[in-house]
Amino acid sequence: MTDWLMKEMKKISMVEKYATPSKSNYFKLDANENLVLDKNFLTNISLDSLEKIDLRKYPIELYEKLYKKLSDYLMIGKKSLVLGSGSDQIIDLLLTLIGRGRRLTSIYPTFSYFKTRCQLHGILFSEIMLSSIDNTLDNEKFIEDAKKSHAIYLCSPNNPTGNQFERSQILDILSTLKNNLVIIDEAYVEFAKYSLTRYTQEFPNLVILRTFSKAMGLAGARIGYMVANEELAELFKNRIQSPYAVNSISLAIAILVISNPEKVEKSISLIRDEREKLYK
Repeated sequence: MTDWLMKEMKKISMVEKYATPSKSNYFKLDANENLVLDKNFLTNISLDSLEKIDLRKYPIELYEKLYKKLSDYLMIGKKSLVLGSGSDQIIDLLLTLIGRGRRLTSIYPTFSYFKTRCQLHGILFSEIMLSSIDNTLDNEKFIEDAKKSHAIYLCSPNNPTGNQFERSQILDILSTLKNNLVIIDEAYVEFAKYSLTRYTQEFPNLVILRTFSKAMGLAGARIGYMVANEELAELFKNRIQSPYAVNSISLAIAILVISNPEKVEKSISLIRDEREKLYK
């Protein structure tokens, strides 16, 4: 084995491992899989999808159909959307765009996977502690640190604390730090009070990450997407993202799930109700 490869392997071995469960025969509450969504519904649409698609062909038409469905669902233009093989894959591409040696400001605690990927990409990860009393964010302290960074990462609502920062706080960050790439991870936004997707056209430095893994119940399908201003999204789609990053089966299933919003909304409503009971 070559010397340079050995050196790289040694450096990578120092990156913190993102642990995944070794077994699946128990309920993994930390994974937040939507097991409330009717399994029979998902099984039936999966079988229906297999009958309709031709796996010999690249999924050009399926991409267009899902972009149209997402555009209607979010009430935002198709050119602002980029599909990916889970939001994890889009995160890696965004970190490639930010580039090795640059600095990123985030919070602690938050989605630990993002920090491990920053380490792998050679990006300096700066953390601002949330309040130990109520998990609130000190905007002044955060902005002061972020002024030294090239990018920002926040979960809205935050994972794992579950709270969503005030909309005014995020807008203040966006207005103040116009030279930073601001990445907002909305993996759990269907369970929160607000989304920031409509602000992507107002703030060209804003990128929103969304997923089908949580509220939509498709963790196993590995499909996510990015929302950004049209110029950035089109560049990302045509120059950075792989041509067919999402497979035909996942695309077809996602199309049918988003075409049945009442099923998804029913499960979201039940989860919200049960959350309130547990909280109280």
